[in-house]
Amino acid sequence: MAGDVGETNDRFFKFGEEKESKVRKEKSLKEIEMGNAAYKATVLSDLLGTISSYQSKATFVAYNQCSGNKMDKVNEILSLV
Repeated sequence: MAGDVGETNDRFFKFGEEKESKVRKEKSLKEIEMGNAAYKATVLSDLLGTISSYQSKATFVAYNQCSGNKMDKVNEILSLV
């Protein structure tokens, strides 16, 4: 009987170790996913900033190319982009 109790304890502790390692793996996968999402958000933010910068430059160039204050021409050029 003492052998049975020892085997039961071994199974219990092994199960606890397996469960703990699964929790660690799941936690690290979630951290990786969150890191990927943060990276994608940063890249997207940088991309949107670049697009906005180019759009501002295009607006300035279009405005300077217009004679006088013809904002309708600027809007027409921007609608083509």
